[in-house]
Amino acid sequence: MAPAMTVVDDSLPSLPGKDVRPPITSYSPSMWVMPSLRFLWTIRQHSYSVSCDVFNKFKDEDGEFQKTLTSDAKGLLSLYEAANVRIHGEDVLEDAVAFTSHQLNRMVQELEPPLQCQMKRALEQPVHRGVPRLEARHYISFYERNEPKNDILLKLAKLDFNYLQNLYKKELHDLSRWDINEIDRLPDYMKIIYKFILNLYEEYEVEAAKQGKLFAVPFAKEAVKQIAKAYNRHTQWFMGGQMPTYEEYMVNTVVTSCIYVFLTVGIPGLKSASKEAIDWVMSEPNKALTASTRVCRHADDIGSDERESRGGNIPTAVDCYAKQYGVSKEETVEKFKQLSENAWKDFNTEWSTEISTVSKDMMEQLLNYARAAEVNYRNGRDAVFMHPIAI
Repeated sequence: MAPAMTVVDDSLPSLPGKDVRPPITSYSPSMWVMPSLRFLWTIRQHSYSVSCDVFNKFKDEDGEFQKTLTSDAKGLLSLYEAANVRIHGEDVLEDAVAFTSHQLNRMVQELEPPLQCQMKRALEQPVHRGVPRLEARHYISFYERNEPKNDILLKLAKLDFNYLQNLYKKELHDLSRWDINEIDRLPDYMKIIYKFILNLYEEYEVEAAKQGKLFAVPFAKEAVKQIAKAYNRHTQWFMGGQMPTYEEYMVNTVVTSCIYVFLTVGIPGLKSASKEAIDWVMSEPNKALTASTRVCRHADDIGSDERESRGGNIPTAVDCYAKQYGVSKEETVEKFKQLSENAWKDFNTEWSTEISTVSKDMMEQLLNYARAAEVNYRNGRDAVFMHPIAI
């Protein structure tokens, strides 16, 4: 039998000095889908901008995705995951999300584990939008039931997860030391909080000095002052029954999202962080930071509206939007889901463009902030502090 003819997919870009475009030896769906998706996924995960035009090859003359794809479970799953790194204007990936979501939901009950479990997880939480540590934990479970598998690699992954889990627990314990001492000027309920903040920032200043990053201390303290003012404004609005406009609410929540505290506190631990990086964080407008906080804000608003409005007296973000634009709560929730999707696309755009002007570490902090918010507010079931993995 004659060998299969090798065809190179010319629609994929090649990197300087090396042709990394995947050769395609047949026209089966998996052979077309998998290499192209892995290429897009890998390149965008590393903050490079690459065209998605290759995915038009998976469509027929009528502009619909080819029916042959509907029987390729792994290919559909990969297409679904790749489509979640889309940015504005990528219509083919917008179509891909709708197409793959429908097909995956249709076939998921017919599959066997571990692929079935992996597909269910992806539909609930795409990998790009998930917390890496949690996604690693889930994937370990999928891989453990897969055949063939590399047992040595599997054991190493389990040891790595358990080691970091214990490290996180120790750090959490260290951050939980409270000492009120003598703070008589404050009400009793404020003493613990105030003393904790002072102790925390004294330790922070010592650590920043050790790392040669004392420049971060004034920004960190200012971030705490800003969040206190923003929370006070929030309290005056809602406890006083004053309904702000939705736009006023969103501006204030950029601060109450704790993003500035989150970023400045982590500066000493980031080797590549500099004063220029902090200046970038504090600059306005900061599209990447705004996008990250809006992912958090909309996930929070959708997830906590029922709980926060249970008493009936405290207006929520959903109430603000519904009243201002004359729509129902149900319509508002759907709008927030759309705004969250737009925020993700905004961030994905900045991820591949702004990375050239600021450290990747800083951008990864913003990405992980959005991921953590979506995971926590979407279902709240995932946690790093679950039981260790049995080895």
